[in-house]
Amino acid sequence: MKTVFLLLFLFVVLSCGRNSSNDATPQDVLPAATTSGANTAGCLVNGKVLIPKNGSQSIGGQPLYGLLSSVGPNFNFPPVGNDTWDLLITNHSTKNSLSINLENLSQGIGEYQLNSSNTIAYKDGSGNYFTSSNNSGIVKITRFDYLLGIYSGQFSSSLKNSNTGEIIEIKEGRFDINYTTLNH
Repeated sequence: MKTVFLLLFLFVVLSCGRNSSNDATPQDVLPAATTSGANTAGCLVNGKVLIPKNGSQSIGGQPLYGLLSSVGPNFNFPPVGNDTWDLLITNHSTKNSLSINLENLSQGIGEYQLNSSNTIAYKDGSGNYFTSSNNSGIVKITRFDYLLGIYSGQFSSSLKNSNTGEIIEIKEGRFDINYTTLNH
């Protein structure tokens, strides 16, 4: 009986120090930069990964989606101009979010300089707000398909908090949205 108790005790003590790879929490990683309408997005904010993560509301509420896209009233086919396209990437666990707003996306594939009409904004979980300014970054559209609703691209920018003067860097940004299937 003493032998069984001793073996059980040794097993418990030795097991306490074991670090199994199954216990590790996986780190967030950026999705691949694709153009298939995979409904993915993400970027590095000062070197830390921001990817969309859904959340939940109180009882009976709708899901809080981590990836949302919207369009203005003139965003239709054939392109008529004077339209808007918005993308919101939110991690509902950390409350960090990044939004992209592009005017006149009907220009299609190409580079959109950030200015007063084309903007990127970031809000951290503490409520600090950072915005783009003229020539502080770029959004590059790599796929623009009105008919299929697929909009893909890359982005990077320096954003500034106008209250504190703090600057953050947005790098390796990417999105691949299928507007017809996103959150449906």
